[in-house]
Amino acid sequence: MSDPLYAESPASIHPDQDPPQQVADSIRDLSQPLARRSGWMKFVGIIIIIGAVLNLCSAIFEGIFAGIMASRSGMAFNAGLQAGSTVVNIIVSGIYLWMGILVMQSASAIRRAWQNNDENSLMESLGKLKRLFVIIGVMIIAGFALMILFIIIVVAAQRNGLIPS
Repeated sequence: MSDPLYAESPASIHPDQDPPQQVADSIRDLSQPLARRSGWMKFVGIIIIIGAVLNLCSAIFEGIFAGIMASRSGMAFNAGLQAGSTVVNIIVSGIYLWMGILVMQSASAIRRAWQNNDENSLMESLGKLKRLFVIIGVMIIAGFALMILFIIIVVAAQRNGLIPS
């Protein structure tokens, strides 16, 4: 027997039904497209979490290794830059970890909304997706701002002869 979630056509709302049943059917109809892909959502969430953990481990290892190398060579300035880079990587890893958790929670909530005709679960899932897209948008804006800042710094350094043309 096939899972009704994977049926091709969603249940329709019938005018002769009581209003509570119409609401329940509409929640089921609204949640079905995402609920059908909740497995993929969980897969993506797991991959994001694994990537965040690997990036975190890499940042910590890089920070430790660079600190050891800088202390042996006496290059305190490079050690400071490396420490700053490590802190930024740890923060970015934390943000990616949060994003992966949001995707996983959204997938579970949308599946629950479909199975139980639960409006609160639907709203929870959509709220988590909204938060995910806001985080992604902020990271994109921050990335563009940093890119422009670095271009300005490089151009200024080249004009002042600090970097050969």
